[in-house]
Amino acid sequence: MVGSRIRVAVWYVTHRLCSWDHKVTRRSGAGIGGLALAVVLATYADSSVEVAVYEGAPAITTVGAGISVWKRTWRIMQLLGLDAELAKKAIEPPDDSPRPGLAFRRSDQLYAGYDFDQMIMPYGAITLHRADVVDILKRKIPNRYSVSTSKRVKAYTRELDGSITLHFTDGSLANCDVLVGADGIHSRIRQSMFRRIAEHDGMSDIAELDSIQSKTGPVWTGTLAYRSLIPKETLESSALTACVVLIPCVQHFIAYPVSQGRLINAVGFYTVPRAEGTPFDGTWVTDVSRQEVMDRFGAFEPEVQAIAKCMECPSRWAIHSMASLPHYAYERVAIIGDAAHAMTTHLGAGAGQAMEVSDAYVLGRLLAHPSLTLDKIPDALRIYEEIRLPFANTVVKESEITGLLYEFNGTMYDGLDRSKEREELHTLAKQIEKQWEWHWTKEFDKDWERAETLLSDVLG
Repeated sequence: MVGSRIRVAVWYVTHRLCSWDHKVTRRSGAGIGGLALAVVLATYADSSVEVAVYEGAPAITTVGAGISVWKRTWRIMQLLGLDAELAKKAIEPPDDSPRPGLAFRRSDQLYAGYDFDQMIMPYGAITLHRADVVDILKRKIPNRYSVSTSKRVKAYTRELDGSITLHFTDGSLANCDVLVGADGIHSRIRQSMFRRIAEHDGMSDIAELDSIQSKTGPVWTGTLAYRSLIPKETLESSALTACVVLIPCVQHFIAYPVSQGRLINAVGFYTVPRAEGTPFDGTWVTDVSRQEVMDRFGAFEPEVQAIAKCMECPSRWAIHSMASLPHYAYERVAIIGDAAHAMTTHLGAGAGQAMEVSDAYVLGRLLAHPSLTLDKIPDALRIYEEIRLPFANTVVKESEITGLLYEFNGTMYDGLDRSKEREELHTLAKQIEKQWEWHWTKEFDKDWERAETLLSDVLG
């Protein structure tokens, strides 16, 4: 690092439950993006980079259950030296050999359904428990980095020398040279950043600023997800050995093993007709009764009913995503993960896009460059945005399209006419498979090589 020491502040959320307004409670994240960024900086930056990590909760914990790790994300785990530990937490590590992926099943009837297709992936993925990933990342954060808990950012301001002052809800302040918001879908950093962009563009009217905030905030997808982790020994199902997607209209169900097969991650999705883009009136994440799950999916085949009966202490999530943002960075501030591109779960890509450490790896490597100076930080953040924004925004959209296909929306076949059912379902399965191909066809290394070249041009 040339010249002055560079101080990087990372604010993220592992588990937060606090009031958003009188009606809405928010709970976000598992902190994977923020933790991953700290690990990337620890791996590649020298001691001239000071890192302060701020966590909103009293402790670094996690919510959520299973996550998928595909070729792109696994490549970064290898670069960071995390692959061996993660492989121990998986049923089997990913490799280059073809293996079965999603099994597509017709289940929207009270009698036994049937598998109508099996996706064969040229590169195997793994499923992990989110808590296992968080624990491994936490252990990799060096002691020289300061980690503060119970620190919730309210906003930030920019000082005359270009540095950033963080304003916490407890009244305290902190100063840094670079601020990275990994603070989830309700990101305060994103709100402050777009307000500053608007003010720079000449907007000062409160109504105009509020409009900017609404256009750069989360949107309800119209979907409710019922989640639960089920101990393996309580369930007899094909979900014990393979991902299973169960597809009817406006609903679908997915289940797959995590924690080396000891647990089954079960999620039932229900899409409220014509609700996409409307405000969600209620608590975004709440515990519900097992009976509510059974009632919601009461028209499914016996296998789904068996899974629903085993879902103890299920939770209901109102799935929100981000509209395509025009910026992921401004001046010396950047946002990563759900703060930038919260997405639906239908391509198993949300955590990976934050981890790729795609966001965290590219941004961390740029900030760790030994020739980066304070005056070049905005250039480095613009390169991060140029590399990540188009790709991540595309994944957000493609994930949404995939969810529609799971429920016979966005396809010529509506699932009602069963006279040519097998042929139509086979065509649908091939459409869905096409949606997943980027996981193993888009090489991550090329993204980083491009970012490194752009930074070298900037630094001369």
